This record gives sequence, structure tokens and C-alpha cells, in this order.
Amino acid sequence: MKNKDKPPGVKKSPGQKSAARTQWHAPFCSAMKIELEAYGGIIEFIDEKVLTKKPLLIDLLIIKKQPGAMVDSSIADIFRTWNIFEYKSPSDYVSIDDFYRVCAYAYLLKADSDTVDGIKFDELTISFVSDAIGRKLTRHLTDERRYSHTLHALGIHHFRKDGEIPLQFIDVKALGPEYEWLGVLTDKISIDRLQRVINYDPAEKNGHKEAVLDAIVKANQDTLTKFTEVKNMGYREILKEITYDIIQEEAQKIKEQSIENVNNLHGYLLDNNMLDELRRSVSDHGYQQELLMRYCADGLVGVES
Repeated sequence: MKNKDKPPGVKKSPGQKSAARTQWHAPFCSAMKIELEAYGGIIEFIDEKVLTKKPLLIDLLIIKKQPGAMVDSSIADIFRTWNIFEYKSPSDYVSIDDFYRVCAYAYLLKADSDTVDGIKFDELTISFVSDAIGRKLTRHLTDERRYSHTLHALGIHHFRKDGEIPLQFIDVKALGPEYEWLGVLTDKISIDRLQRVINYDPAEKNGHKEAVLDAIVKANQDTLTKFTEVKNMGYREILKEITYDIIQEEAQKIKEQSIENVNNLHGYLLDNNMLDELRRSVSDHGYQQELLMRYCADGLVGVES
């Protein structure tokens, strides 16, 4: 959940960056929908569930519509009816204050039901998803708050205490291979892992997979470069489809630079009274490119190759 209009004095988490960065929350929701897509008939996904009239948002709320139905996933073993997910991007982490904030969101969700006690307290769960589980928070929960801590499955930790909402911490880096799409939500992806998910066929037109792949491609440019250097053109064509938006952005930059280059060339020709060359450059694109290459090589105008 995010409060998009934080009041003065509310600080960002220490690991949070203020500069423009890869947007991870939508891909996280998409990854969860991929992992549990076989159970779409018995669970419902609500991205950024709005809790109040003010912009307080839960990252992901999973509602189990059939309480007695089984969801065969270690992530879902903790599920009750109302399952709150808080996701932290690779550059962020779950702090002690994050824990209390999300617990407050759970209470707000319960209090905001349409009828009195319409959402039962014992039907709530909270899951935190991040790259790692902080030792400070773990010690706080076990030593100070007296929660019991068990490793439920690879990368999945349960914290329980009588009278409290059941907690789940998901360490995406430690998840088993069955959670491939959650496991790739990182800015330090390995070539092997990238290769496994890159086999996705763009013709499938799966919006959730495209969202995840778009995020990991943008966040892992170095790994992507190494990957394309050692793989054949077939993979490069797949990457071209996946990174369509990136390619379009680069094409626009090239187009803008090309216009600037031509303007610089024409300004140079005009300043030097080379009117015949200027007229021919305007009407003959091939000749214009020849002039661009010539004056770029000579360093006479500010033209980038």
C-alpha cells in the first residue's frame, strides 16, 4: 500500500530511491497472477486496493472467494479470505515501521467494510514480498513481539502469534524453481534465469508476462547485453518483441538527434555561404547523408555518428 500524498515529516524507507527507476509493483502483481492463474475461478486479484477516500493503497489484495477451496501453492497455504500483500522493489526492504504500517492497513480494511464486522478479523492475512528478510525486523517479531517463526517452504517464512494476524514473508531470491516469475523480479538477474523466462513467446500476448519481462529487461541492461552476445538471433528477435517500448524510445531519440544534426549542417552551410550545397541537401536525402558523414568526420559541425 502506498500513500501517494505523504504529510510533512513522513520519510521514505532508507532503501528507497527518489530518482526515476524501474516500476516494480505492477510486474509483481502480474507475477502473482501468473503463479496462481490456475485458480482464477476461486480467487480474485485486486491491484492497489483503495482503502479510504484518501489515496491509501494496498499493493495487492487477494480475495479467496471460496473459503473451503484448495489453492495448491505454498504461497497460498496461509490464505484466508482477505490476503494483503506488501511488495518491496529490489532497492527497498521491509522495515519495522513498514510492518506496523501494513498492519494498520489491515485494520483499516476491516473497519472499512460495508457492514459492521463484515470482514472478520480471523479472515485476514498479511504477506510481505521482498529480496530479503531483514534481521532487525525478524528479531523484533520473535524477541520483542514473541511471534513464532517457521520456514514454511523455500523462501517462504511464516510468523504467528495468538490473537494476531498471520504473517508471511516471501524472499523472492530464495524461492523454489516453481515460482519462476516472482523469482525474476530483481535488478541482478542471472543469465541462466533470464534465459529460462525469455523463452516466453510474445505471440502468446500475455499482458502479465509482458509486464514482468519489460521490468526485468529495463532493470538488467548489463545482463541483457551479455545474454544477447552469447545467444543466436532467434533470442534477439524475441527480445526485440519484449522490449518494443524501449526500442521505440530509442528510435525517437535517434530521430530527434537526426533532426538536430541536419539543422546543424544546414546552419554550417548557410554560415559559410555554401548555398548550392544547402539547396541540394534540402532536396536530395542521399546527398544530405553524404554531407553529414563528411562534416562529422572533419569535425566541422556538431554531428553525432
